[in-house]
Amino acid sequence: ASDVANVDADNKTISPAWYGGNLQGVTKHPIRLQGNGNERVVYATRAFGPSVFNQEYFNRGDFPRCMWQVWSDHFGFLKTSQGSAVVVSEFGESNESEKGRVWSKCIVDYLTQTGLTNTFYSSGSVMGGDFKSPDAQLLEISHRLQSNPTKL
Repeated sequence: ASDVANVDADNKTISPAWYGGNLQGVTKHPIRLQGNGNERVVYATRAFGPSVFNQEYFNRGDFPRCMWQVWSDHFGFLKTSQGSAVVVSEFGESNESEKGRVWSKCIVDYLTQTGLTNTFYSSGSVMGGDFKSPDAQLLEISHRLQSNPTKL
């Protein structure tokens, strides 16, 4: 099951989220399957950095520390408080700015420390701007995730 954007379980506006970046509605409207199938439900979400769209929380004085709370509010709570399966099905940042690089490090820290399942996505290329040499920052991000595989 995937998610929506900027409304909570009561259909009230919350902090900005990506299309597909908010699972708060599940608190009041969880997916229920017949029989014993509920443990097979996997919720999917997305997260992107400031180069994709400059959300208000990217400009807060407590950025990047605020991101953990943003992600926890939007989707992380499902695993920590409800034990539901959550996959961050798409996340990324071009890493062209310092803020983007900080965001990328922050989300990798969040994913590896919370144990959320993820699929790495780069809004840029894993090759550098010359298309001959690899982008060392993206490879470092990928290595950090691979050295910390999701435990199911």
